[in-house]
Amino acid sequence: MMQKILNYGIYLLFIYIIIEYFDTFLKRKRQRGTYFALIWMAYFVIQIAMPVLIENSAVAILINVIVLFAICRAIYQGATGTCFLLSFALVAMWMVVELLTGYGLIAIDMNIPGIQKLGSVISKLILFAILIVIQSKMEICSLHDINLRYVGTLLVLPICSIFVIYNLYLLDYNKEKGFHYISTVSIVLILLLNLMFYVIYEKLSKEAEIEKQNCIFEKQLELCMDQMQEREQMNLEIMELKHNIKGHLICINEYIKKGDTEIVQEYLSDVYSSFENEHKICETSNLVIDSIINYKYRECLEKDITFKCEICIPANTVFDNVDLSMILGNALDNAIDATVKLEIGKRYIAVRITFHHYNLLIEICNSFNGIVKKDSSGKYLTIKKDRKNHGLGLGSIEKAAAKYCGLVSTELSDDEFKLLVLLYGM
Repeated sequence: MMQKILNYGIYLLFIYIIIEYFDTFLKRKRQRGTYFALIWMAYFVIQIAMPVLIENSAVAILINVIVLFAICRAIYQGATGTCFLLSFALVAMWMVVELLTGYGLIAIDMNIPGIQKLGSVISKLILFAILIVIQSKMEICSLHDINLRYVGTLLVLPICSIFVIYNLYLLDYNKEKGFHYISTVSIVLILLLNLMFYVIYEKLSKEAEIEKQNCIFEKQLELCMDQMQEREQMNLEIMELKHNIKGHLICINEYIKKGDTEIVQEYLSDVYSSFENEHKICETSNLVIDSIINYKYRECLEKDITFKCEICIPANTVFDNVDLSMILGNALDNAIDATVKLEIGKRYIAVRITFHHYNLLIEICNSFNGIVKKDSSGKYLTIKKDRKNHGLGLGSIEKAAAKYCGLVSTELSDDEFKLLVLLYGM
């Protein structure tokens, strides 16, 4: 009975280490605690059953990798390659520590009952100590998925480690059961190499984050350029209006002198119509909102997209203009990209912005072809080939909204996509 309790305790300790390991590198999905508990209970049962059902250690290693990978995909946010890489690295580290602990006990020649259980406990404690070192020495609180081309390269290290450790175990098991200094030195070196794996992973992850931030900054610059162009256009229109108004007044004055009131009315009607035909749809006195909406409106006209807007917002708000520009610019860019894929006549975008009690609500509806792609955590993925420079829009919107404890939600139907962004001003 005590033997079983000890075994269960060792399994639970290992599960705790695995949870800490994945929590270190990845964020959990938003799921109920019961779902989380059921998955780890299933893994606990697998660990108990595996020594009884599977005698081949190579098969057991492979099953452990596959099961850990499945758990990582089910519970944590992360790309497939990242989950696969971390699962292999954990198993490799586990095997290295297990074998090194075994050699250490052989070296001190401990002949006591339950030496294997003692070795298992010691190895788990060493593994946990290594994890604590990794957590304390590396800035891994916000690691991101690394580029897929690096995943294959990094996988070589844990896979080779598993292969070498497995063969060292077989060679030493089939020879005399003495302490093998060369094997021990080899295992220590493999352990150091596997620790270097996490250093490399950290550097590549930071590089991936820098690339992502660069893409976001490029998008911000693009939005700023759009606003500058809109302002330049407004200034040119004002200058043109000042230039033309003098001529209009001279003409009207001459017609009045001659008493041609009907011609004056027709002339004023023509002037008014020329103002109405200007490509402007938004005039709220809020420079950022007006600039972006009018710029995107002209773009929609060029692409035969029906554009409607209903905006009620004061000239000044508590929200940073950069954040408003990022949210509205990215949202409208995504809407235009999705709508333009449809045939002419089915393309439309509707924008509604309201400001109430210091809170700002942005609603954008657009037609689309119904094709969406999501990752395992439910986040939308770009369907464009250049994923490196695309697919960041919604993430940028969420990041900007988070500054104001805001909410971002989406609603889908067969042919319409709706984005809701709520920002709290107080």
